[in-house]
Amino acid sequence: MHSYTEEEIALYVNGDMAGEEQQQFELMLQRDKTLQENVQQYQQVQATLRTRLAPDTQDKALSQTLHSLNEEYFGKTEAKIRPVGIYIKWACAAAAVALILVVNLFHPWKQHDLYKEYGGLQMVTSAERGDHTDTLLQQATTAFNNQQFDVAAKDLQVIFEKDRNDAMITFYYGVSLIETGDMQKAENMLEHVYAGNSVFKYDAAYFMAIRFLKEHKYNDCRKWLLNIPVGTSRHAQAQLLLESIASLSE
Repeated sequence: MHSYTEEEIALYVNGDMAGEEQQQFELMLQRDKTLQENVQQYQQVQATLRTRLAPDTQDKALSQTLHSLNEEYFGKTEAKIRPVGIYIKWACAAAAVALILVVNLFHPWKQHDLYKEYGGLQMVTSAERGDHTDTLLQQATTAFNNQQFDVAAKDLQVIFEKDRNDAMITFYYGVSLIETGDMQKAENMLEHVYAGNSVFKYDAAYFMAIRFLKEHKYNDCRKWLLNIPVGTSRHAQAQLLLESIASLSE
């Protein structure tokens, strides 16, 4: 079984992989849970940095810090092959540093709604197999990533009804329900994922917190954020959100 490097994952996520190479990668993505997790974490890091790092004359120090991290862990000129887990570790570390610097320099929650700041998510897709369920999944993914959550929720519900044990579908279905305002059903979906042991377990905990954040129920939000342990992909983001709501009260 082929083991994909961080460079190959980056090529796929950035849309720079094509042809037979992309097809083989997507076939592996369908059945390899570890690869799914690594792709999702890479996308989360990218999405987080894109949403938080707006061009500004005041972010020179931030850019220098990220550049230093890149040189230290990935090398200045020569591409290095490392295990995917190491790449994810340092990518998440770089994202955490970036977010902490943004918090210290700009305090974004003072200017923007916390739900908008912390509730963003992109849905990870799998390869097309040609069956009806997969077509629905692609439609749902496109709708979700275009923020057409009512459309995404309908398609995801159909897929969910066919396989209630699919943690990925249940998770994204739950998030789409938060966006459409069906909070109780969203809770049911996310609690089901959190109770399991899938790679989406702590994503579900984080978006349970986001569900309560949307309604300004900060105590419940805190409780769920505290369920996210150190070393998981959502921990740094959860800690930042905890800091952001520390001075708020219901």
